[in-house]
Order: sequence, then C-alpha cells, then structure tokens
Amino acid sequence: MKKILILLLTVVLVLSLSACGDNDGGTEQKVWKYAHTGRNGDELDQYADLVKQYIEEEFDNVTVELFGAEQLGNDEQRMELVLGGGSEFAQVYSLALANIVPEAQIFTIAYALPEDNEQLSYIFREGEAVSYINDLVSDKGLEILDWYPETFSNFTSNKKLGRLEDFNGQTIRAMNNFIDIANVRAFGASPTTITYSEIYSALQLGTADGQTNPLTIINSNNFFEVQKYLLLSNHQCVQDVVITNSGFYNGLTDEEKEKLSNAFMKVNTAALANRTQIADDSLEQIKERKPDLEIIDVSEETKAEWKEIVGAAPRKAFVDEIGESGQEVLDLFDSDIERSKGE
Repeated sequence: MKKILILLLTVVLVLSLSACGDNDGGTEQKVWKYAHTGRNGDELDQYADLVKQYIEEEFDNVTVELFGAEQLGNDEQRMELVLGGGSEFAQVYSLALANIVPEAQIFTIAYALPEDNEQLSYIFREGEAVSYINDLVSDKGLEILDWYPETFSNFTSNKKLGRLEDFNGQTIRAMNNFIDIANVRAFGASPTTITYSEIYSALQLGTADGQTNPLTIINSNNFFEVQKYLLLSNHQCVQDVVITNSGFYNGLTDEEKEKLSNAFMKVNTAALANRTQIADDSLEQIKERKPDLEIIDVSEETKAEWKEIVGAAPRKAFVDEIGESGQEVLDLFDSDIERSKGE
C-alpha cells in the first residue's frame, strides 16, 4: 500500500511540474498585454496586429493580448498603466510623453517632417534627435521600442479651406499640448482642445468647425460624416511610440531584448511599407462613403509656401517653452533632416 501511495504521489508531482511548463520542455508560458488606440482596421489597429504577429514569431512562449480602442484608457492613462506594470506595452502618441519629456513634441511641428518614407525611416531609426529623446524617456522609467510616423494629417471642415486666410475665424480641434495649439494658430484658426473620443460629437454639435487627423483616422472614426470639406494639406505627422516599463525591459535577458528589437524592426518595416497604401485606401473609402464631400488638393508649391509661413511659429514656440534643451534637440533634428536627404 505504501509503495502504491508513493507511486501516486510521484505521478502527481510529475504532472504538476509538467503543468508549469509548455509542451516543448518546460518553458514558462507568458501573456504580454499591448494597449493601443486603434479600431476598425485603421493603421494603428493594423500596427497592433503586426506587433502580435512578430513578437509571437520571435518568442515561442509568449502570447500577445491586444487591447484596442482605448479599452485600457487614453494615452496618458496607458502610459501610467505601463509605468505601474499593468501592461507590458502600450502605443501612445509621442505628444503624450510631453508631460515627462516635453522635447518629444518636436516631430509634430507643422511641416517639420518630409513625406518620403525612406527619409522618415532614417530620422526615426538612426536620427540623433530620436536617440536624445529616448535617453530622456529612459530616465523617467520608460523604454521606447519603436517610433512609428502615422500617415500625414489633413483638415476636415464645414467651410472651404484652400487659402490661409480661409482659416480666420474657424475653430479647429487641437490636442491638449502647446505644439498642436501653436500649429492651429499658425494657420490662422482658433484652437479648441477636445479629447479624441469626443471629436465626432464636437463636430456634430458645432463645438468645433473642423479638425485634423490622418485619413485613416478620419475614415475609421467617421469624422467626414459631419463635415463638408476635406483639405489634403499633409501638414503634420503625428508619431506613435511603443513604450515598455524600464524594470520589465531590464529584467529581460540579452537574448530576449534582441528578440524584442528584431520583432519591432520587422513591425516598423512592414508598417512603413504599408502606410502610403493605407492612406490611399482610406481616401478612396471616404469618397465612396460620402460622394458629396468636397476634396481640396494642395499643390506642392502651396505646401512649400505654407511651410515657410506656418512652420516658423511652432518652431519658435517649441524653443520658447522648453528653453536650452529645446534648442539643442531642434538643432539635432535639423541635422537629421539634412542627413536623411542623402547625397
């Protein structure tokens, strides 16, 4: 009887140990959460799918759970969630980092970034300004795993906007940070800060005359439904960063860090390759869904003129607000722009 009892206990112990590991030999299975704003198949939703795909390809023992549509909070709340260890990863707008690192706002200055994907890739992968900001963010307990430049923002409105003077007297929704506010003012409009989730109702009720977002966001959130005009200004590139807790990151082995780096390199490459097509597809869908929406093109010559006029004010606001560090990162950024052009 004693021998049988010992045998049964041995079997239970073996089964218990087996349950702690996976089918390939005891590697602990992990679930990593990724919180983001993407919804309805927009570019951030597609980006999140790439994150899941490539992390799970690199890590046999990791499952990535996606929490989109701000299920785990807005940008600031998701950042706090990661800082507190409640989610392994989160996508946030780089502007959300402004509360801890105001220098991160530099890339959203109107007409600051080129539209060429190869230049954008250089600036955000190899640029000295990005490296400078990454170090500042790391000092605050977060690590940036990727910078992704969204497709460029455009204006929607209920008044036809084709010249800078058309913006006078218009109330345009802005994000709650000084650079986005400065951008709207530089066009000659009056900024009103409205949270992302309330944009549609604000446009519908007339709290704002217009707003600015990438075409994929305008499409997936149906902003065009309550607007008469779409101005293809391509005036601003909002970036998303993927953040993780420094403690979590530093707890990974060197091999795991390399796998994570490889995964996000693949994510970034695939996302950048798709971004132009995403914008084109979104524009076609908007046209199909609202044929009477008037779409206004902006020539390259006009964009160049607007860059000189509109871009100057937010650049000055950036340095005035941040000071010496702002000027330093602005100089690095200008150098990155020149190097990105190649020979």
